[in-house]
Amino acid sequence: MGFVYASDSLSVDTTDDEMLMIHIVESVPEFDGGIEALYKFLGENIVYPEAAKKDSIQGRVILQFIVDRDGSIQDVVVVKSSGNSLLDEEAIRLVSAMPKWIPKKEKGQPVRSKYTLPIVFKIN
Repeated sequence: MGFVYASDSLSVDTTDDEMLMIHIVESVPEFDGGIEALYKFLGENIVYPEAAKKDSIQGRVILQFIVDRDGSIQDVVVVKSSGNSLLDEEAIRLVSAMPKWIPKKEKGQPVRSKYTLPIVFKIN
């Protein structure tokens, strides 16, 4: 059984054979303006599907996407569905509409990287 620990600057991975791998991460992809700006963007641009709202459907969608070297968002996929296709589709639309991010860097150069983001739909 493997164990993975990750932080902004270090990830440690041990596998079944107890081989230890340490990866120094120079940077991680980041929404321009940081996490608060990301939350603001999501809050201002999310459109709760009317049919889901009418039926009081709530849920969490976990998406994964690529932040390309130029910061563009690509290959948005649902890795864990909310159980409702309307919520899943809105989460994909929302993430696909995001402006360019600041890409991850390795050895000072921007590189493609994956990012996982949960989107929560809750009726207040």
